[in-house]
Amino acid sequence: MKKYRPRLLSPRILAPLMALSFSPLALAQAPAASDATPGITTQRSTHPQAGTSSSRDRKSLSDTIRSIRDLRRIRPISSQGVRADVLARALSVQTDNHDGRQIAVPWSQAMPGGSPLNDSPRRPLQLMQTLLADGRLQLTYQSWWEDGTDGKGLMRTRTGIPITLPNGKQKPFHWVRNGKVLLSLGVDTFSITEYRFPASQVFRRDQSASFHATTVFELKQGQVVPFNQVLHQWGSGPYRYLQLMVLPGEQQNQFRVCFNISFIGTHSLVCNTWQVPHSWNYLHTLHYVGPYLDEGSSKFRYRP
Repeated sequence: MKKYRPRLLSPRILAPLMALSFSPLALAQAPAASDATPGITTQRSTHPQAGTSSSRDRKSLSDTIRSIRDLRRIRPISSQGVRADVLARALSVQTDNHDGRQIAVPWSQAMPGGSPLNDSPRRPLQLMQTLLADGRLQLTYQSWWEDGTDGKGLMRTRTGIPITLPNGKQKPFHWVRNGKVLLSLGVDTFSITEYRFPASQVFRRDQSASFHATTVFELKQGQVVPFNQVLHQWGSGPYRYLQLMVLPGEQQNQFRVCFNISFIGTHSLVCNTWQVPHSWNYLHTLHYVGPYLDEGSSKFRYRP
């Protein structure tokens, strides 16, 4: 039997779809799908399934329109959590240090609230989120100096997580269909602390750990990702694990994507803070606010 392959939509059909707006509406609380990550709810589509093969093109167009309308019923961010495509966007981009946005200064308390500790003996930290050519999301944090790190002794911690965008980067229709896997994180991750001696160019391993999960973590369109829950964990030991969670930010429409890292010599909550612009949709960018790090007795937050 000849395998059906959907045809590309013509400009005549694309035009009315692109005209549909993404104005934020009330959060739709939906039942959890049986195959979804625990704690993540899914907006279910209520429209009927396909009919005959002769109507598949028409059904594909109809499904796309209904998927867009279903998505409009879920706010990108609310007091309960963030939409899956919002989190996928935050995990699939690199941060930069324009205007010092990657810098976190010693802070008086855990978020929210607090103030800078200007007399702290601890140096500020720089948190970098990069997408590597080998398909890994990498988070690196290290001490920061105004005049750079050249010639200075430097300790850094790197965490690598396999990342996949099954449908490619954000594209119309592929990105919005209900149930589409937007992003997945692989089962094998690692963290390593490294030290570079003054005047050296070479980092040497201090401590490292590998973490394994039994399943991949997937973000599917239509899900609502809750705040203040462990969404996925790699590793099972009491002091040797890597956890993913999403926490609220300090301001309205802000959220933090956090990794809780624990192994020998390292126990850190490492977060990037993002702002969701008004009327955000999957074709827009998020505003990168800055990092937040919690090392137990020491807190670091993006500069005011």
